[in-house]
Amino acid sequence: MACRKVHSGVRVVWLLAVTAWMSAAGLARDASAGEPPPGVTRHWPVREAGAGERPPGIGYRAEDLHAWHDRLARLDATTPKPDLLGLERLIAYEENARFAYAFGERPAGGEAGLQLQSRRVLLIKPGLLIVDDLWSRAASAQIIGRIGWTPEPISVPPHAKGPVEGLDGLRWSDADDPVGDVPVGPVAAEPAETPATKAVRTVCLFRLGDANAAPQAASFEPLNERDAWQLALRAGGLAFTVELPRRYARPGWIAARADGSGEPIGLRALPAGILPHGEEGVRLIERWDRAYRGERRAGWDTGLVAEDLQHAVEQGIVKPCRVIDLGCGSGTNAVYLAGKGFDVTAVDVAPTALAVGRAKADEAGVEVRWVLADVLNLPDLGTFDLIFDRGCYHNVRYVDAARFVESMRQLMRPGSRALIVSCNRDGPPGVREQTMRDDFSDGFEFIWLKQSEIQTGAAADRRHASWSLMLERR
Repeated sequence: MACRKVHSGVRVVWLLAVTAWMSAAGLARDASAGEPPPGVTRHWPVREAGAGERPPGIGYRAEDLHAWHDRLARLDATTPKPDLLGLERLIAYEENARFAYAFGERPAGGEAGLQLQSRRVLLIKPGLLIVDDLWSRAASAQIIGRIGWTPEPISVPPHAKGPVEGLDGLRWSDADDPVGDVPVGPVAAEPAETPATKAVRTVCLFRLGDANAAPQAASFEPLNERDAWQLALRAGGLAFTVELPRRYARPGWIAARADGSGEPIGLRALPAGILPHGEEGVRLIERWDRAYRGERRAGWDTGLVAEDLQHAVEQGIVKPCRVIDLGCGSGTNAVYLAGKGFDVTAVDVAPTALAVGRAKADEAGVEVRWVLADVLNLPDLGTFDLIFDRGCYHNVRYVDAARFVESMRQLMRPGSRALIVSCNRDGPPGVREQTMRDDFSDGFEFIWLKQSEIQTGAAADRRHASWSLMLERR
């Protein structure tokens, strides 16, 4: 994203998004449909749960589910209290008119038996809760040994209290799924986990409201090409699919096609961090997202690789490494870097912009980690060798320059570099030389700061004076 205007005082976020609509078959496939791609073996044998197979300690109370629903159903300028959701720390949160999402953790203590370690709650409004929980006997569990799911939503009457019945009907599959991301760099070898120490994952659906409403069956099956589990169900005139990565710590994707009177939802990432929320935050996200819908590209999205980045790569100034693209838009630069052998993470603000990115990556046959997050409130993504920024800094610094610089420090380690391309003008979108020197004078070495040009317009037919800035963290 290059030269776009931002109103002072409004928190700017850069959401990761993707506009590819899922095909009808992909959205409504049942548990038996579809064959794995050539060369891929489906290796999750599914078996029905027998009596007493649900591990002790896994359960829910009706009054808790109603409390979660009531809080997530409304827009609020404050985030939910973690303890309301049975958590100690809230890591990711998003709310909008169609759904709400929360993810957090509660590190396992010293109690015997399975304990809740992490929880993901997705409310499809008005009354369908999807609860994706990770249970373990120790906080160090890194492998999921079993996964269970409800074959249809469990109805929870409006005034019900006490333990929810129906969980003994969970279906189970053996698994060998990682909990978190693969560590970067060498790590010490650890003893292999035994079945007794592996984590257990449960994906449970609950229908809040009229207990007499006919529950609708759901399918839950491996999605091998995405290294994920796919949950498909129908609600409110829509056919939903929720893509849950086998790597539990990653947030996944959601989409819905019209299956009646409902308005479809284009494929979009679920958030990795806490997004702007409340009515103002929802409007802000919608405003940026709208620019990526339809067939026309956003005015700042040329569809071309940034010239300053291309020059740095082709001249060998930056070599394949671990890179993060801030404000990546529709992913052109991220896909380019991945094609050149870089390990790419891409962050943006518009939830219709990044299925375009994911679709581009698919077409190019490259891997990019797409992250939906607020650049001023980033989750823990680790550190990177290189930050690339075309058009993010020259807007966001007018909202909170200090916080943006702190986000960069969070993503860098001594010796990491950042290549920033910004318009050369007063005010957003743009900066002047002295502004950049003031912002980055503490803790960064200026490798270069030189005048350049930046292209904008859907036809890339406009050029603007710009800055090319290369920093190195001290």
